[in-house]
Amino acid sequence: MGVLQCQDFVSADAMDTFVNGMLRARISRRVIAEQHLALTETFNSPWHVAHTSSEHDFVGEVLLRCNAKEVIQRCGK
Repeated sequence: MGVLQCQDFVSADAMDTFVNGMLRARISRRVIAEQHLALTETFNSPWHVAHTSSEHDFVGEVLLRCNAKEVIQRCGK
């Protein structure tokens, strides 16, 4: 696997930190890619309507029609 070959050269804590970081990075990239695919599929689907407002405006946790200016103004009040 490669990790086992390094056990004589790197401390167990350093190897654990490295492996955890690599796994976290891989999972993060996978989540971002899956979310992108879901958003793209939704945007390109025939049932996507550009001007409605409902719970269907969300894909997962992402609001499809998020307006950054409105969010910032609302938070600034």
